[in-house]
Parts: sequence; C-alpha cells; structure tokens
Amino acid sequence: RLFLEQFSLLYQSWLDFGFAILRKIWIRKAFKYGEYLQLTIDNQKIEGIFKDIDEIGNLLLEQNNIIKIINFAEIL
Repeated sequence: RLFLEQFSLLYQSWLDFGFAILRKIWIRKAFKYGEYLQLTIDNQKIEGIFKDIDEIGNLLLEQNNIIKIINFAEIL
C-alpha cells in the first residue's frame, strides 16, 4: 500500500510539473551516479562515466570526453 501511495504522489507530480522534479529525485537516488559504469546493449559491452540523466530520462554516459545518450541498457 505504501508503494502505491508514493507512486501516486510521484505520478501526480509528473502530471502537474513534468519530468523535471522526478529527474532531481532520480539523480539523488541513481545507482553509481558520477561513477564508472559497465552496460550491455544488444550483447555489446559499453563502459564510461554516468554523467547525468537528461530531460527525458536518458542516461548520459561519458566515454573519452564524448557524451553518449543511452535510452536502454542493462547495467552490469
């Protein structure tokens, strides 16, 4: 029940204010934010620094000073 109550509050926040407020919460709780990550996409290993989450929820991964936009992956 607590999950549904919290989810409802977050969902209403998203409806009222868009993704910006959820993005702040997401970043605060994000696994390995600002740290080295290893990901797999279609069985291909990708690694880099988890730099940010963009305005639509994509993970921004830095590799050799280049930012890659990742919209789906498995974190290893």
